[in-house]
Amino acid sequence: MEAIDYSKHIWEGWTVQAFVDELQPVFDMIMTGQSCHDKLETRDQVKK
Repeated sequence: MEAIDYSKHIWEGWTVQAFVDELQPVFDMIMTGQSCHDKLETRDQVKK
């Protein structure tokens, strides 16, 4: 597996790290059962 370049520009000034920082709280809520969504069990579910 390749190393991830977190400083890579993705879209309109957003970097990989910016996307991670934005989505992390929502992901944490889902994975701890504090969301109306079911926990993610597989990598494919995360991708969707």
